[in-house]
Amino acid sequence: MTSMTDLIVLVDLDGTANEIQEHFLAYVEKIGYKFNYDFCEYYDLEKGIVADRKTQQQIHNTIFTDDYFWKTIPVSANATEGLKYLNDTCTLFIATQPFDEHNKSIKLEWLDKYFPFISSKQVIFSDTKWKLNGHVIIEDKPHTLEKCLEYDWKTIKRVQPYNLKVDATCDLHNWNEIENVMNSMIKE
Repeated sequence: MTSMTDLIVLVDLDGTANEIQEHFLAYVEKIGYKFNYDFCEYYDLEKGIVADRKTQQQIHNTIFTDDYFWKTIPVSANATEGLKYLNDTCTLFIATQPFDEHNKSIKLEWLDKYFPFISSKQVIFSDTKWKLNGHVIIEDKPHTLEKCLEYDWKTIKRVQPYNLKVDATCDLHNWNEIENVMNSMIKE
């Protein structure tokens, strides 16, 4: 692979730079519903809400259209330092899929709160990240990881309970590992 300064790296936000899963589960319980934790291994978390399918979808939409939910998602451990390292050593973009058009501004606000060194010009909103220009993607969503591999991307899987069985070039358990993961990838 090429040197770090030549790399274009895309990083996802939800479930990668933040802890949306735990926040979602806490929100479900906060509004009075139970969550079946056996469903944590599935990307579609709404299926774990103990309710009929229609109610699951209503709860999902209620939570995901709540600005406060998005503004209060905790940043992943060591992600600020990890993204600062990437921003300083390669060409970094945030590639994220907004829930709706309004959600774009909320994501930018959250990003500025935790990663003020990343410009809004470095943010790409896309649901087909594998079609973007880049070399490496750091992602948690199983489908996106699989598609990026098909398109010959180097993939770094931000390990989550729902993506343990998904292949990736490298795994990232904690953002404090990012420098070592990137260095090992370059040596390949």
